[in-house]
Amino acid sequence: MKVLTLIYLIYIIVVNSGVSQQQPVVSTDCGPVLGINSTAFVFKGIPYAVPPLRDLRWTPPQALSKTGGTCWAGTFNASTFGNTCIQRNEDNSSEIIGNEDCLYLNVWTPTLNSSANLPVMVWIHGGSLQLSNGNWPTFSPTSKLANSTNVVYVSMNYRLHAFGFMALDILTARSAHRSSGNYGFMDQQLALQWVQRNIKNFGGNPDLVTVFGQSSGGTSIIGLLASPLSKGLFHRAWMMSASPVYNKTLVEASKDNLLFLKNTGCSDINCLVNVPADDIIHAIPWNVYPYWAMTDQMDLPIRNYFDGAICIVDGYVVPEPPFEMWKQGKGIDVPVIVGT
Repeated sequence: MKVLTLIYLIYIIVVNSGVSQQQPVVSTDCGPVLGINSTAFVFKGIPYAVPPLRDLRWTPPQALSKTGGTCWAGTFNASTFGNTCIQRNEDNSSEIIGNEDCLYLNVWTPTLNSSANLPVMVWIHGGSLQLSNGNWPTFSPTSKLANSTNVVYVSMNYRLHAFGFMALDILTARSAHRSSGNYGFMDQQLALQWVQRNIKNFGGNPDLVTVFGQSSGGTSIIGLLASPLSKGLFHRAWMMSASPVYNKTLVEASKDNLLFLKNTGCSDINCLVNVPADDIIHAIPWNVYPYWAMTDQMDLPIRNYFDGAICIVDGYVVPEPPFEMWKQGKGIDVPVIVGT
């Protein structure tokens, strides 16, 4: 009898343990997502855009759509992080890591109560607009952080270097907005649109969203604050060590980037969108003007040496130089914290 009682107690403990650790499922506008129950609830690698491949390379990101047939079927397993955006390995620049199919976001939340209305903080990673992603350890939110601060955190991957910020006349020519460049900022804005539509189901308040980022994450926030496309997407901003030089025009950058075009061996858009991704990275003028590698950024200024621009005043995402816009009272008027 005692043995049976003991077995029954073990059974109850196991069943109750299974219930407490039950994997969470949350509804989104593209279908349910299955997450992880740890110190907080974690949802990794949720797609927020159609993969920007082939003809979608160097175009504004396209939101997933049930009517358009681009959403997933069934329940999406959000237990592993999505692909890192393709880039040079920071520790070995001759090695290429990641994938062009990389537009994924992550959510860490202490609760799944849709009535909780917790503050939401959206992390924009740094890396000179060339490196990193939204989930590398020590450079991204964590379950412990979400639980200890009682805040919902979101991070995203966005297109980098040539894939995210290339400005060229042949790209402008096929654009409905007569512009090119700053695709990475449009990725960030699309991720923020996703937050507006879905974060309530993760316990967050869509009317209390703070964007925060360090280094080029802070530079991204300068762009977001200057962009009319950001209206209503966030309500506070916190930029750390952002780069303030931000005045290169679309025309100037397109001229600078002709060297990239020459290196690809292409003269038309059909050729350019079919160049293998690794070859695109090899074609970037890293170490000659316009110096995309920015190897001097931690050094003293050198006479007549100035890096090319990655993010630019493209006339669409960023209509005018941000600091000039702010002087005129233009841009997104929200409380801002600046640290450097």
